[in-house]
Amino acid sequence: MNRYLFRSLVAVLTFLLSIAVSAIIHPFGSRRWEHRYSNYAYHERHCPRAMAFARPALSIDAVATDPVKLLYSETRPQPYSSQQQITFLLDIQTTEPVSAVVVQHSSRWPEKDRWEVESVRVPYDPTRDAPPTVSLDCGSDQTLWVWISSIEFKDGARWINPRHSGEQAF
Repeated sequence: MNRYLFRSLVAVLTFLLSIAVSAIIHPFGSRRWEHRYSNYAYHERHCPRAMAFARPALSIDAVATDPVKLLYSETRPQPYSSQQQITFLLDIQTTEPVSAVVVQHSSRWPEKDRWEVESVRVPYDPTRDAPPTVSLDCGSDQTLWVWISSIEFKDGARWINPRHSGEQAF
């Protein structure tokens, strides 16, 4: 009878010892694999794969006293092209009625050493609900510099940007 009691006691002690060792040492590393898998699954759910694109280097020349400000809105890649479309909002800061805004932008490609200046005339219609926008196309490796060249008012007056009076406007 003592032999059966001793074997039972050894079996129970071996079982308890194996539980204690597995809780402390993790001999098969099963918890680590589960943890890695859960992290991987977590990142896949919350970080969907999407095509990333680089926004071009951008500089907007504006001063608080300008009657109209340019505000960056968004950058969208063009389908099947390396070009991107950058959209700006025109924020009218003056109480005088505006008829049109001339926005100039200069871009430089890395392989070229010269700047190319282009102008865009944006007519302003105050009856529209949406704010006026300007969209420019450029490459992701271009450097883009944007400013308001001039503003035409309804009464015929014209504001010319004093910081860029040498550039040609419409």
